[in-house]
Amino acid sequence: MYSKEVAERVINYISNRDQKWATYEKINTNVGNENLGETLAIMVKIGDLTFSGKKYRVSNSEIREGVVSVTKNGIKQIKTDNGKAIPLSVNSFYNVLSGDKVYNVLSGDKVKYRIIDKEAYVREIVDRRFTEQVFEVVFVNGKKALEYTQGNYSLKVNSEFLRDYSIGEYVLVNVSKPGYEKIIKRIGNTSDPNNRDIILAYNHGFDNEYDEDYLRELANIKTDINEEILANREDYRGEEAITIDCYNTRDMDDAVWVKKLENGNWLYRCHIASISEFIPFGGAIFRKALKRGYSVYTRKSVFPLFHYVISNGICSLNPEEDRLTKTITLEIDNKGNVINKKLTYGVINSRKKMSYAECDKVYLGDETVDKSYLPYRDLLFHLKELADILGDNLKRHGKIELYIPVPNIKTDDLGQPINDAKIDGPIFRKVIEYLMIYANMAYTEILDEEKLPLWFRNHVSSDEKTISSCIAKIKNYGYDTSIYDKTKNLQLFLASFVNNPADYQIISGIILSGFHMANIGYVNLGHFGLGLDKYCRYTSGIRRGDDFLNHYSADAYITGNTNNIDKLRNLQKVSCDWFNRAEVESEAVEAESLIEDILDIADRNMYNCIEGIVIELHYDMAYVKLINGVYGIVRNNEVKLSVGDKINAKIIEVNHNRKEVYLSFLNFIKKRGSGKRRVRTK
Repeated sequence: MYSKEVAERVINYISNRDQKWATYEKINTNVGNENLGETLAIMVKIGDLTFSGKKYRVSNSEIREGVVSVTKNGIKQIKTDNGKAIPLSVNSFYNVLSGDKVYNVLSGDKVKYRIIDKEAYVREIVDRRFTEQVFEVVFVNGKKALEYTQGNYSLKVNSEFLRDYSIGEYVLVNVSKPGYEKIIKRIGNTSDPNNRDIILAYNHGFDNEYDEDYLRELANIKTDINEEILANREDYRGEEAITIDCYNTRDMDDAVWVKKLENGNWLYRCHIASISEFIPFGGAIFRKALKRGYSVYTRKSVFPLFHYVISNGICSLNPEEDRLTKTITLEIDNKGNVINKKLTYGVINSRKKMSYAECDKVYLGDETVDKSYLPYRDLLFHLKELADILGDNLKRHGKIELYIPVPNIKTDDLGQPINDAKIDGPIFRKVIEYLMIYANMAYTEILDEEKLPLWFRNHVSSDEKTISSCIAKIKNYGYDTSIYDKTKNLQLFLASFVNNPADYQIISGIILSGFHMANIGYVNLGHFGLGLDKYCRYTSGIRRGDDFLNHYSADAYITGNTNNIDKLRNLQKVSCDWFNRAEVESEAVEAESLIEDILDIADRNMYNCIEGIVIELHYDMAYVKLINGVYGIVRNNEVKLSVGDKINAKIIEVNHNRKEVYLSFLNFIKKRGSGKRRVRTK
């Protein structure tokens, strides 16, 4: 058992020695305690002591604060306030302090930590962001017990408290204080469908629950679109606006239309569902949206920002239904410059809901394309042509293009994950990305000129030292960095890897790790990644809290009614802080759901020979992405794998508690380069 008193005596004893190092025997002689061995072990895990050559030394590194997170390939890390990621030391995820008790850290916890040899050692939990977590009632040693659904948590409770609960039930437990856990309510059992993602959502502060005030207000929302409502709107129902998104998307918040003008310019309209016209400012639905902050999407479930009556109904731009919009109209020349811009209320009737994949087939001339897309061929080609112009202009002005793979889990007839297939529709995903960026740019410029309250999407540039460190890491892995060494131009450097997707993904990941995290703020700080002086988002008002609130500023601009402006300004600071937190947690739910799918895929491919590529080295472990989407670890890297190596490996163990897959190296398919490779060893 760890003893805080013994720990303090150990630190005092070693600190007062001339050598500053002490063996176990010396410490035992001068401190002596039956708990000494376990206390020393915990002190090393939390970074209070360093252990080398059978001697202990007091750590003098600065104590810092950060938030714990887990990457999709299983690396545990600390996210700092500026968005940097520091890898956690081995086992630091599993034994930390809270007061004088040893406790397991949870993803999302705010912690104190030290950096020793470029690794983070968690010292103690500062704040448990989500104090309500889901546990399963299980049977252990003849007694009922609670087992944490995320697998890395030890919890002891008096079995009497579980008398009224059945084996297999899921319960929500308050875990804010070690030793004083309390069951709040039942939320289901192991036989419930989709309970996996429901549990993940609860563990990160999301749910699909609505109180009476919310439902009462929802019932009073007017969903009919009559001539009185249309009186002061632009009518775009005669144009062939379309929506393009994932094939399974149910909440469609944007539609696009483009036309080539006689003067050679382009007329582009971006229609966005006018969410704020249906949600009373300050009401129950409004407050719930601010509390949730973000929608969460997993393969099996959706936890929307708004009730489905809103997000899939009146505020979804469903095909062949009249819908109210806020519409950005832009005239753009052939260099991507905006000649004219306008923001108005509109009404549209979308012609068709389209998927990225089928739009790609139209563009590539694939004969298997859905024939209902063919009448819109010219429109799709015009959208692609305009998007190419916009993309080139954005890159000229500093947009950094990184290769960030989008998960695409394929399933069998029973809904079980089979593999992680290639991204659906990479061409038209990029088309819509550029079109939405331009719509948001225009929206930002129009409202900022009027000094209206805005929720900016800020991305602060990284310092040269951090980027140079990333470049050095890339060079250390054996890649040619001479272009960057000469020009200091990230765009040019990244472009040199575009034709090799495997290397491009690895290089992009390393560069991204050196970037600050983009966040939401009410003071404009610019957007480094997009190369823009200012940038806001409004194109996903039914999915993101900052977009939603920006719609109310757009209402003030269009109508001239400024009644809510002061209230919006009062909301800015507190809502920005919460939205940033909600964004992190929504991404965590989606990432953990993906990890669960990957673990399932790994289980189904146990002992099979599978091709993969080494994407990361961490001490004596190599992280490998297999072609079926599984991220696995080759432990004790005896064969000296290098980043970029293509190998054959087999899955030998799936650890569902640690969310890790372990591989056995079989042979090289292709050894990448012969450059230097340095791997930290312990």
